Amino acid sequence: MQDADIRIPLPALSQFSQLTTINLKDNDFSTDTPKELLRHTANLRQLTKEQYPAPKEAYDHFGYTQIEEFSQRCAMLKDTLISIRELKSLRFKSTACYDCGNHYIYELETILYECSL
Repeated sequence: MQDADIRIPLPALSQFSQLTTINLKDNDFSTDTPKELLRHTANLRQLTKEQYPAPKEAYDHFGYTQIEEFSQRCAMLKDTLISIRELKSLRFKSTACYDCGNHYIYELETILYECSL
């Protein structure tokens, strides 16, 4: 999904009070879209697991993850969530590295992998 695709169902998302998991990690969103998602899920107290894609701004023009940008944007989104509700499980995942196929993961901090190529 792209940014525009998720904006249509966002208002309805807040009505799913028993929702426990959100997994959107393999989508293509800018930083503003996860912020909107976090705001629309603010009252979903049953959420125990949330997975989002790394924001588009975390990649260079070749599509490689910019580690510092990835870490900063994910930390900012995590802080947005913490300011809205209790954090239970939050994960941001980058696209696979073109060279080795591994991902960067952000949970409470960035988990780096060593590119094997």
